Amino acid sequence: MKQTITAKLKLYPTTSQFTALRRTQLAYRDALNHVSRYSFAHGKMSNQRALQRECYDEIRVQFGLPAQMACNVPRQVGATYKGLWTKVKHNALARREGRTKKRYKGLDQPPKYISPTLTYNYHRDYTLKPDQQVSILTLDGRVIVPLGKLELSGRYRRIGPDFDAPGDWGKIGRWFNPTNIEGYGGALRYPFSRRLSLVGEGNVYQIIGARNNEIHHYKAGLKFGLTSANSVDLGAEQVSWIPAVGGTNRERYYNIGLGHDFNPNTSFKVLYQYIDYRAGAFPTVGPAFDYTGGVAVTEFSVKF
Repeated sequence: MKQTITAKLKLYPTTSQFTALRRTQLAYRDALNHVSRYSFAHGKMSNQRALQRECYDEIRVQFGLPAQMACNVPRQVGATYKGLWTKVKHNALARREGRTKKRYKGLDQPPKYISPTLTYNYHRDYTLKPDQQVSILTLDGRVIVPLGKLELSGRYRRIGPDFDAPGDWGKIGRWFNPTNIEGYGGALRYPFSRRLSLVGEGNVYQIIGARNNEIHHYKAGLKFGLTSANSVDLGAEQVSWIPAVGGTNRERYYNIGLGHDFNPNTSFKVLYQYIDYRAGAFPTVGPAFDYTGGVAVTEFSVKF
């Protein structure tokens, strides 16, 4: 089982750091357009190695790009021309077969790059630093820029069939203290402000000894602090029990909670949960019929 996690992180550069990053972006874009014009003037070539061989030194000298970026430019331009040539060939075939009369004009002019974006290579052009910082290469040298407050975590979890322990070690939907499972998962938390934050979690498990049976478990929620003592929580949870044969059992939960802190040690909460269950063929999950319903819970907590 393969799991890919993609994170979009926001940078918080100073004014001078922003200027250095912007200068690098614009130089990279100018280099792309320079190589694009060269390719167009030399038979609209898409061979990345040939473009790098002919343009690398000029990219370094004229635009001042570091070595790795100077390699990325002809690769990106070559990939662009390769894609355009593919469209030209498809269009020619469609015209011969009478499926269209229009001629594709994507290679009538050199492709022009407008967006000031560039490709960085990990461990070459940028590296992650402690304390939520990233070191980024620019034309003026490296700058260390703080990242946004996005928190990401990943994990592998295995609970054997004979595992047992006092207390609570988690739940998957209606299944408390699950056993005989293994799989991968991840979680995120992003505070939009001091009072509003987004949380999410996703896990994909397999049954040990019966790996064609999978469990997909996802949760997401918003936590909003109305005041320093009052808060509102909104959440959703879905569990899909996917058997090797037959239909999928599905559990969905929608939650709203109100909380009040009397002091650091005493709090009161009210929770309402709406439940939507759809029966399937997964063994020993729930009843063999669909149902919906709701439940309200209150909680008074005192810490000693």
